[in-house]
Amino acid sequence: MASDPSRFPMRLVRPTNAALLAALVVLASGLTVRGQEQHDADKSKLPTAAAVKPLHAKELAATVCVSCHGPTGNSADPDDPKIAGQKEYYLRLQLRGFKYGARKSDEMSPIAALLSDTQIDELARFYSRQKVKPDAIKDRQLADLGARIFQYRGRGAPACAACHSPAGYGRGMMGGRGGGMMGGGMMRGGMMGNTAAVPNVFGQHSVYTAQQLDNFASGKRQGAVMGPIAARLSPRERRAVAEYLSGRR
Repeated sequence: MASDPSRFPMRLVRPTNAALLAALVVLASGLTVRGQEQHDADKSKLPTAAAVKPLHAKELAATVCVSCHGPTGNSADPDDPKIAGQKEYYLRLQLRGFKYGARKSDEMSPIAALLSDTQIDELARFYSRQKVKPDAIKDRQLADLGARIFQYRGRGAPACAACHSPAGYGRGMMGGRGGGMMGGGMMRGGMMGNTAAVPNVFGQHSVYTAQQLDNFASGKRQGAVMGPIAARLSPRERRAVAEYLSGRR
């Protein structure tokens, strides 16, 4: 008499599940090893202290900073901020924040830790003298909405231009330290504070700007001024502001 398979479900199913599980374990192990190898390879690309120590700004920009920010500070990757034409004081503040731990970044912190304060000063001066290259506006209707939000107050909040100025250069009436679009901490100083610490925002990648506004709105990135303002904007309004800024110079 032929055996009825339904009488022996465990004997028939277990080998199949066991084989599948074994295959998945092998695959996962391979992915883990390859992921670790890639992580180690990425770490090996970081410059050493000995290699960085003798370099000046132009050399650092051409050999260390270029991979993310481009040769003149106009990054090709929309996730990496443009730093060309950014204020010297602001760049210095952010680099020292990365170096001493006020700001955290898997990419920037280990690199900034290798720089001397003199090198940071030189880099800030070098990039501040470069010209930012705006992006092409991809959505004109969205950019027009962003222009209205940037220039005019609403939703119980001041216009973006109050801090960043109508020209986007950060000469508005509100200052602070580290809480601007590229800053790391809470803004201090408030009204009539340190305008040198309010970043230039025109010409920045829309993807990067939108990410920072979303982070402020969610609280992932702390900002006593930027947090409440960004939170009052809808996701679409934040993207609109980012789109508007990306095409301005």
